[in-house]
Amino acid sequence: MKKIFFEWKKITRLKVFPIFMQLTFVFVFGLFFYNHMSQDQIKVKKTEYFTELRKDVSRQLLQAEEEHKKRPSMGLSGLLHFGAELSEGLQRLIGTINSGDWRAELQTEIEVYETAIQYTIYDGAYFGVSLIDMERIIKLNEELLKRNLPKEDFDLSTQTSIFMKKVVSLVMNPVGFVMLLFVLGLIVTKEFDDNTIRQVLTLPMTRLEYMFIKFITIVSGGALWLALIFGSSYLLGELLGRAEGNIFQYPIYTSQDTFISSGKYLVEAALYSFSFMTFSVGLLLLLAYTFRNTIVTFSALLFIMAGGWLLTSYGIQNMSNPFTYQMVDQAILQTPQYFPAGIPVLGVALLALLVATIMVNRKRGM
Repeated sequence: MKKIFFEWKKITRLKVFPIFMQLTFVFVFGLFFYNHMSQDQIKVKKTEYFTELRKDVSRQLLQAEEEHKKRPSMGLSGLLHFGAELSEGLQRLIGTINSGDWRAELQTEIEVYETAIQYTIYDGAYFGVSLIDMERIIKLNEELLKRNLPKEDFDLSTQTSIFMKKVVSLVMNPVGFVMLLFVLGLIVTKEFDDNTIRQVLTLPMTRLEYMFIKFITIVSGGALWLALIFGSSYLLGELLGRAEGNIFQYPIYTSQDTFISSGKYLVEAALYSFSFMTFSVGLLLLLAYTFRNTIVTFSALLFIMAGGWLLTSYGIQNMSNPFTYQMVDQAILQTPQYFPAGIPVLGVALLALLVATIMVNRKRGM
């Protein structure tokens, strides 16, 4: 423990990590403050959105009425009937949004999209929401009504679990992990740059022990960073956010057209974040002991992480590929079938990296 505390003294002397932690908190707090100040914009945004949809329907009704006067048909009659019903429904929906009655809003939105589905059956009818999206929204609204929860704006919500999801999507990605590794990895690479690594040879410890002390120190720093992110976003949401019903039961869509509760999402996010963080620390140590230079080490790290991100971004996702999990939000929602198998995959990959680092140390020495 004394040796780990000694490594932590090195981190605090560099002052980069404490500043990084402060900036992380400022970012989370700033994001929450922005969302809090933007609550009125949620209602405005929804009102404008449905107003535009109603205008589109009204224009189509005017054209259909003119055509119906010239050439009456059953198709145009049906279009006019459901179009008028849809326009009225949209007007009611706008009214429920302005009144703040979220239950009536959810129910009215279901009715609007059910009418819109019937409306778009007719030739010449167009609605600004695809059939798939309408069916998904209906399903979501029905689920929200069952769970007695209002619909949240994923970008601007101050509801605890949804705000935490927003933070996860913005921070738990290659950019966030690389920044963390750069800040904490300096305690390894700086010793090679300053040539102070030779002093380690005089200490009463083996190379293997020294490497694991570095590993534990960096992982503990990463765990502290994760705790700050999850803890601060949770406390801000609980103390200053809006909460109604069981906030950790909010349904979130996955790529398999199923729901995952926001509470389960956050548990998986915490596990994936910690697992990928420890894996990336193992990768950092391997690169650091291989290249023994700060610039080269972090250039290689950035190249590898960016390559992994490009592969997953273009849909090349495989359960056995550890870089599939570096975009935590995407890993949970796009590949829900990989959990919990993805956790041991990262563990095995970490073990392989540590073994490779040990072999590099034995061949090249300190």
